[in-house]
Amino acid sequence: MSKRDSHQNKVSKQAIQAATDGVNHATERVCVFKREKAERFALEHHLGEQSFSDLQSAMVSVGLVPVKDRFTTEAAIDRENATIAIMTSAQGQMRAIGSAAEVEQLTASETTLSAGQYQAILDTATSTDQYIAWQGVASAGKTYSLKLVAQLATNAGYEVTGYTPSAQVASILAEEANIASNTVSCLLHSQSQNNVEKKAIWIIDEASLLSAKDTYALLKKAKADNARVILVGDTRWLSAVEAGNPFKSLQLAGIQTCHLEESRRQKTDALRAAVVCLAAGEQLEGISRLDRAGMIYEINTSEERHSAITSDYTTLAPEARAHTLILSGTNNERLALTAQIRSTLQEENRLGRDAFEMKSLRPLDYTKPQLKYAATYRLKDVVVPVRDYRRYGMKRRVQYQVVGRDIKNNRLTLQSPEGETFLFDPATCVDKTAYEIQALPIAQGEQLRWTRNEAVEGVRNGQMVTIESISETGMATIRDSKDSVKTVDLTETQYLDYALVSTPYSNQGKPAKRVFADIDSSLSKEALYVAVSRAESALKLYTASKKKLRKIAQRSRRQLFKRASLRRRDAIQRRDASKGVEKGQNYQSLYRKYASAYPGGDVRTCDQWIAQQAIQKAIYSKNGTLSKIEVKKIALMLRQGPVAKRIQRTKGKAATHRYMKALLGKELAQQWQRSQHLDQGR
Repeated sequence: MSKRDSHQNKVSKQAIQAATDGVNHATERVCVFKREKAERFALEHHLGEQSFSDLQSAMVSVGLVPVKDRFTTEAAIDRENATIAIMTSAQGQMRAIGSAAEVEQLTASETTLSAGQYQAILDTATSTDQYIAWQGVASAGKTYSLKLVAQLATNAGYEVTGYTPSAQVASILAEEANIASNTVSCLLHSQSQNNVEKKAIWIIDEASLLSAKDTYALLKKAKADNARVILVGDTRWLSAVEAGNPFKSLQLAGIQTCHLEESRRQKTDALRAAVVCLAAGEQLEGISRLDRAGMIYEINTSEERHSAITSDYTTLAPEARAHTLILSGTNNERLALTAQIRSTLQEENRLGRDAFEMKSLRPLDYTKPQLKYAATYRLKDVVVPVRDYRRYGMKRRVQYQVVGRDIKNNRLTLQSPEGETFLFDPATCVDKTAYEIQALPIAQGEQLRWTRNEAVEGVRNGQMVTIESISETGMATIRDSKDSVKTVDLTETQYLDYALVSTPYSNQGKPAKRVFADIDSSLSKEALYVAVSRAESALKLYTASKKKLRKIAQRSRRQLFKRASLRRRDAIQRRDASKGVEKGQNYQSLYRKYASAYPGGDVRTCDQWIAQQAIQKAIYSKNGTLSKIEVKKIALMLRQGPVAKRIQRTKGKAATHRYMKALLGKELAQQWQRSQHLDQGR
């Protein structure tokens, strides 16, 4: 029996389950995380089921591994190692697709190929590795080069197919490279061929969007099917929503990599130079070049920025608007900007009047562990099973609306499209998606996009459509870019959303002649790179502060599991042990101490309760007074860093009262204000 198994036997099943849920929640979208994130989730949904000390012991038993000041899991390490092992074990094990002479013959008439394109085609054709990567900047000619590789491989008897994380990009790959394409999800759920005689090549476009879990499954399936894999992407783009950055990890581990670093999209010297700088990691120089070219506009408030973007967009000719991409950092900002643009277009009679209010399904931004609990859902939310669940009579892809909640017993009351209701335990239905309903006014001429594959027959996620006509009863005629016409009943909830404004994440592979981007605090250097590299000839970045833009543009939100830091973890632990507990860890330990005594059953009031206890203790020790220093310490303990910084910069009772309100909530803060004397502080 292993030490870990022995430890698990000493910890209660309830604690193990709570810790497992917490870790699964923390690791769904990142590989390395703060332990408090997992503990907080466990406390939120399993409060009172075990002691806090048992929960901490359970955290160890579920396989947490320290990485510098954070944690990962043994499962994440094992998965990364296994992915790399599959790749390295297949190096030099395949026959070359073609010879250098065949590549020379194939490209003899291709006079516009760059040196990088030619070298990528040559290296791919002559490689004997089962897995290779194409790393390239936006618009380096990767798709056209893949078309030539596919042509060479097909002539050599290979079956070449393409796969991408999204259906929209799969459609682009099929059209531009003439390669039959589908989603990676469809590939992973397909039946393995297990035919060693079959010669297959899988081209995986936008590979930087693959999660660690999907990449491992992909390489494992390719090994079983004896298929060659070409991973194509850019490590500088935004990474997967789910955890991991395997495209970069594989490159660091030695996968054969072809580099295409010459961008061919940008038509102006300033844009071209900026993209080169951003691609090289020189964010400050890239921003300076854009600023000198007059492409950055400093506008203080979001309302004023929205007005400027609306004015710039609506003054364009209809043909120019059709080739303009508008980007906004968050979904809320996207909807606000869309509303302003729609209003202006309607005032100028360029968009019809609102004829119907459509019920649009917007995915809930929760992890799978969160969706196991009834408390996550609100009334009128929609649950859609990914597969049939016979015990509830639920059918795949059918929408079921939440009409009741029993949080104590973790039950939802769902209503079927036929009006029948039934009790539902969300913890027993893992394969599901959940949505909230947002009301969207719809007019003739409206630009919309589908947000789910096969929402109606023949549509794909991301596909753009235009409302040709709409009746008062909600029957709409829509037309797509291929002039295909469908009739849609908008009285039903639909997987449709506005398409006027997008987020950088949803448009990583979509170029445009001009790009207008509303830059806010959500920006990262990857999002900036995506926004700038989309533009062919014109770019406008609207920001509240050029100074802050330079600062936030250097932040990276890319997920990279640093193997080197794991090798140093023992040294780090010894160093911390010799120095004692760090200041930040003191606050964490204090929080855990208070939380272990929390008597309530609702984690939403847990922080308020802890704040009360800490304030009461501080006031008692300070003879009835409470300085802003003590309030700041309490804010840090509750991980409210921004509040703590504001406290430090303020003076006087009013300021202290204000931030007491941020800690306790308005009602409780007023009670403390009436019953306690708060000193100005030292």
